[in-house]
Amino acid sequence: MTEPAPEQSPPSPGRLTRLSSLARLGNGGAGRHVAQLGGGTAVVMAIQLGAQVLLGHWYSDAEFATFRNLVAFATIVAMVATLRLEMTIPLAEEESGADDITRLVVVLATGASLICLPVAVVLAVGGWAVPEEYRLSVLIAPFVVWASACFTALRAYQSRKGQFRQMSDANIAGTVFTAGTQVGFGGVGFTSTGLGLGYGLGRLAAVFMMIRRSTLALKGRVDFGLIRTWKQFPTWMLLPAVLNAITVGAVSPLVTMLYGPKFAGQFGFAQMLLAVPVAMLGQAVASVFYVRFAAMQRDSQDTSQAMIRLATVLMGIALMIFVPITLLGREAFNLIWADGKWETAGFICGIMAPYLMVNFVSSPLSGYAAVKNEVRRQFLLSWIEAGLRIPALALGLWWGGPYMGILAYSVAGLLICLYWVLWVTTLSGAGLARGWGAVAIPLVVALMSSIWSFEGRVLVDQMAYVGVSLAVSVVAAGIGGLSVLKALRA
Repeated sequence: MTEPAPEQSPPSPGRLTRLSSLARLGNGGAGRHVAQLGGGTAVVMAIQLGAQVLLGHWYSDAEFATFRNLVAFATIVAMVATLRLEMTIPLAEEESGADDITRLVVVLATGASLICLPVAVVLAVGGWAVPEEYRLSVLIAPFVVWASACFTALRAYQSRKGQFRQMSDANIAGTVFTAGTQVGFGGVGFTSTGLGLGYGLGRLAAVFMMIRRSTLALKGRVDFGLIRTWKQFPTWMLLPAVLNAITVGAVSPLVTMLYGPKFAGQFGFAQMLLAVPVAMLGQAVASVFYVRFAAMQRDSQDTSQAMIRLATVLMGIALMIFVPITLLGREAFNLIWADGKWETAGFICGIMAPYLMVNFVSSPLSGYAAVKNEVRRQFLLSWIEAGLRIPALALGLWWGGPYMGILAYSVAGLLICLYWVLWVTTLSGAGLARGWGAVAIPLVVALMSSIWSFEGRVLVDQMAYVGVSLAVSVVAAGIGGLSVLKALRA
């Protein structure tokens, strides 16, 4: 008679705790939510990349400059319209309070778009300020303002409600509308109209889908007294957000003013292909963890370990993404667009990649400063950041040309983002040493890759450079992957 198999001992409580930490941060499954948003964002990036290949053949650099300028205008006006009250939605103590704030932001967005509408009509119909081929894009700008403002509020609202699948679906639907319209208009030759109209229709489609699938009752009461209740956000957070938009997300008008529409178009194309999708991925992560950190702060939970783990994971992922772009961005652009039309954009991607790598980490983490109510320090930092970024970008006017301006701008941005990462990790209670430990090795690898991207092309022939760069990219992916696994197992 055989003896019964001995019972296996259950996993140790310590291991169970570590495993559960991969899926939870605060209340709810943050890992699952990041996977939902991350998967949707990956689909969006794939759609955008496929569309960009076609758009790059049909549209000119000047058209991309005009388009990015229109988007910048809509972004800044939408930001002013919200008064940054969307950031308070996850911070509200009660669910009814979150509903009231979201309704208020939608009303404020509607008012701003109505103010913009007659201005857009005068500009488009007058014929003296806007070329004929861009008039339809200008006419739709007020609706883009409304959609952009509502999108930020609904994203915060659905994040609080845990409706991440709905957010992801709306994002994909909006991207399909945008890409389909831009490709369709470009294919029949209406290029100047296609970019702006496609962007506007995509934003509107995403917002209407978010409204329809959310639990928000738009017909509820609108409490304008909430502006006074949360006055620290309009007072201390609005101007920093606008300054950040002017010098980062909506920097295209500044580049146009400094270096002309053609170079700004190359810069805008690089932004659309690299910076915008990466920002979307960062926003997806931020949508989850801003809500989680706000909940942990309300419950007086320790956030230091979660903050270090998140910073390490993001830095490892960023290393895998941005080192290949740093090394082979120009070659990839020349391979896709063989006529060299967008070679400058590829070079810009390579220059900016190390900065965008650190920005990929700092952007999701930076909301923690608002959770800790560090609004006055953020106000001061915004002026310092603008005072660094604008002169750095303009450096090329006096020395080295536009490329030197982009390089200086990227160095300034990297230092600013690195400061944010270290400050926020310290703010969480983790300490400066642990903050450095999360970023040091990936940062060194990225900087060494950037140096090789400049010197390697001079020292060796193209085939040798590509071979070494591919090998370095594989090594960087290994280092990044190991750091992610190590952080998740910690």
